[in-house]
Amino acid sequence: MRLAAYLKTRDIRLTAFAKKISRPVPTVHQWATNKRRPCLEDIVVIEKATNGAVRFRDWLRDDAA
Repeated sequence: MRLAAYLKTRDIRLTAFAKKISRPVPTVHQWATNKRRPCLEDIVVIEKATNGAVRFRDWLRDDAA
Protein backbone atom coordinates (compact mmCIF):
# COMPACT_ATOMS: atom_id res chain seq x y z
CA MET A 1 0.00 0.00 0.00
CA ARG A 2 1.22 3.49 -0.74
CA LEU A 3 1.79 5.90 2.10
CA ALA A 4 -0.74 8.41 0.77
CA ALA A 5 -3.39 5.69 0.51
CA TYR A 6 -2.64 4.51 4.04
CA LEU A 7 -3.03 8.00 5.44
CA LYS A 8 -6.22 8.66 3.48
CA THR A 9 -7.98 5.38 4.28
CA ARG A 10 -7.26 5.79 7.98
CA ASP A 11 -8.01 9.53 8.01
CA ILE A 12 -4.57 10.35 9.40
CA ARG A 13 -3.19 13.80 8.80
CA LEU A 14 0.24 13.95 7.27
CA THR A 15 1.42 16.21 10.09
CA ALA A 16 0.26 13.72 12.72
CA PHE A 17 2.02 10.86 10.96
CA ALA A 18 5.22 12.89 10.60
CA LYS A 19 5.13 13.61 14.31
CA LYS A 20 4.48 9.95 15.11
CA ILE A 21 7.60 8.85 13.22
CA SER A 22 9.65 11.90 14.25
CA ARG A 23 10.33 13.09 10.72
CA PRO A 24 9.88 16.58 9.20
CA VAL A 25 6.49 17.22 7.61
CA PRO A 26 8.00 18.38 4.27
CA THR A 27 9.95 15.13 4.02
CA VAL A 28 6.92 12.96 4.71
CA HIS A 29 4.95 15.04 2.19
CA GLN A 30 7.59 14.29 -0.47
CA TRP A 31 7.31 10.56 0.27
CA ALA A 32 3.51 10.64 0.11
CA THR A 33 3.47 12.55 -3.18
CA ASN A 34 6.08 10.43 -4.98
CA LYS A 35 8.61 13.24 -5.12
CA ARG A 36 11.16 11.33 -3.06
CA ARG A 37 11.63 7.86 -1.63
CA PRO A 38 12.64 7.32 1.97
CA CYS A 39 15.96 5.75 2.88
CA LEU A 40 16.05 2.18 4.16
CA GLU A 41 16.01 3.30 7.80
CA ASP A 42 12.90 5.42 7.20
CA ILE A 43 11.18 2.61 5.30
CA VAL A 44 11.62 0.36 8.33
CA VAL A 45 10.20 3.10 10.59
CA ILE A 46 7.21 3.59 8.27
CA GLU A 47 6.51 -0.14 8.07
CA LYS A 48 6.56 -0.41 11.86
CA ALA A 49 4.41 2.71 12.36
CA THR A 50 1.81 1.43 9.90
CA ASN A 51 1.78 -2.08 11.40
CA GLY A 52 3.00 -3.46 8.10
CA ALA A 53 0.35 -1.81 5.94
CA VAL A 54 3.04 0.14 4.05
CA ARG A 55 5.69 -2.47 3.44
CA PHE A 56 9.27 -2.36 2.28
CA ARG A 57 8.37 -3.92 -1.07
CA ASP A 58 5.78 -1.21 -1.73
CA TRP A 59 8.62 1.28 -2.09
CA LEU A 60 10.40 -0.87 -4.68
CA ARG A 61 7.78 -0.33 -7.38
CA ASP A 62 8.52 2.49 -9.82
CA ASP A 63 5.23 4.21 -9.05
CA ALA A 64 5.34 3.67 -5.29
CA ALA A 65 5.45 6.27 -2.59
